[in-house]
Amino acid sequence: MYEVQGASFQLVGIFLGVPVIIDMNGRRTVTNAAESVVAKVLELVRPRGAIQAIVYRDAYGEFDALVVDTAGRFVGYAIMRASSQDEALEKLPEALRQHETL
Repeated sequence: MYEVQGASFQLVGIFLGVPVIIDMNGRRTVTNAAESVVAKVLELVRPRGAIQAIVYRDAYGEFDALVVDTAGRFVGYAIMRASSQDEALEKLPEALRQHETL
């Protein structure tokens, strides 16, 4: 388990090139500490430039994604409200396309 800026998370693994984490309900949520969480996850997994998103399960059990730019910075959320990791990975490409049009 890792903690940054009061947010605790577990790195589940990398699936289809996408890191997947679980919010472990620290003092802050992954959502509220997104910039720090992205930096830590990218420190743990490489190569950075290849990572476009980090899928995470929030405190309510829903999966969404933290969107990452080519420089490895957090740039927003891809909302999927998926109920499983598999569903989230399936929905991710469309959620990223929708994020780009915002």
